[in-house]
Amino acid sequence: MPQHSQPVENQDWTPMVLNSKPKSAPKKASDTPPTLTNKERKLNDSTDAEKSELLSRNISVQLVAARVAHVPKMSQKDLANQLNIPIKTIQEIEQHRHVNNMTLAQRIARHLKVKLTK
Repeated sequence: MPQHSQPVENQDWTPMVLNSKPKSAPKKASDTPPTLTNKERKLNDSTDAEKSELLSRNISVQLVAARVAHVPKMSQKDLANQLNIPIKTIQEIEQHRHVNNMTLAQRIARHLKVKLTK
């Protein structure tokens, strides 16, 4: 068996990376968009996406009061499990952060045996 005291020079020992994106040519300074000031960025952000309408605060307060007054006392987790909805949804409704979904609010109210008033 031959022994090599020096590394063989015809071997390539550079690491090979698989599944990487090929390197593209560096971008020119003229290709990059100009930087926006804070004022312009705020204007773009405010006009791009419309805010969705939230559930009425009055409805949220009524649902919280009904859940707390329910006998036996019911936690958010219990209510969510009984209605097969995520706990996060109940939390968002009670914190007035959930989108306007009156069908869900009516379903919760029906389960708590209360009527919602606007």
